[in-house]
Amino acid sequence: MKGKKIAFIGAGSYGFTFKQVADILSFDALRDSEFAFMDVDQGRLDNLKILLTEYFKKVGYDKKPIYTLNMQEALEGANFVINLVKIGFLGASMMDMDVPKKFGLYQTIGDTCGIGGIFRGLRTMIFDIKLCKEMERLSAPDSIVLNYTNPQAMSVMAVAATSKIPFIGLCHSVQGTTRQIAKYLNIPYEELTYEAAGINHMSWILKLERNNEDLYPEFRRLVKERGIFNENYTGDDILADFGLFVLICLIGLVIW
Repeated sequence: MKGKKIAFIGAGSYGFTFKQVADILSFDALRDSEFAFMDVDQGRLDNLKILLTEYFKKVGYDKKPIYTLNMQEALEGANFVINLVKIGFLGASMMDMDVPKKFGLYQTIGDTCGIGGIFRGLRTMIFDIKLCKEMERLSAPDSIVLNYTNPQAMSVMAVAATSKIPFIGLCHSVQGTTRQIAKYLNIPYEELTYEAAGINHMSWILKLERNNEDLYPEFRRLVKERGIFNENYTGDDILADFGLFVLICLIGLVIW
């Protein structure tokens, strides 16, 4: 892995970017990586630079990262591209929720499914395709995109239909939710075995075990007894009706 270049596109999401950089540098095999951080907002980029400069000093990372508004500069020579963009920023996301609301369609996030997810997907796919076409133009066929931008399924399908660049969708929802389930069941996360399947923000826990013991009966009992939501019982109903837990319920899971 020596000398690999990792480019962050949409790096102005600096809380997310910082955590990923910290994770990357926690692995000895990646300590020699070079970073390029690109965003369209100079202010956000400046904030990221202040944060990372102090962190790099703390962990002894002495390479000189690139901070740029130019996507080509960031992509050139990159082995891995981490996509963190939010096309339209907060204003567009608010419209994704406010416009359907006028017609009686209410949703709280709108980054994955429903009317909001569709429109976010339409504007995001345009950028994702442009990103991969730019990588092709720069002759980077061996580069890999690690995509953290929603909606994952729509974006991945759009790029798969238009580009040969590997475009891999990633999300923390499976790991995050199963950690919460372990706490809910009061068992160490390391002892939990699970299988999940589905699309981003709509994955189902198919198997929930500890030392080959099925934990679903106990999980269902606890949920029936005390619920998993404060005042919204959608998650309880889904589990009761389908017998399986869906990861879209992550936001409201209560740790008792």
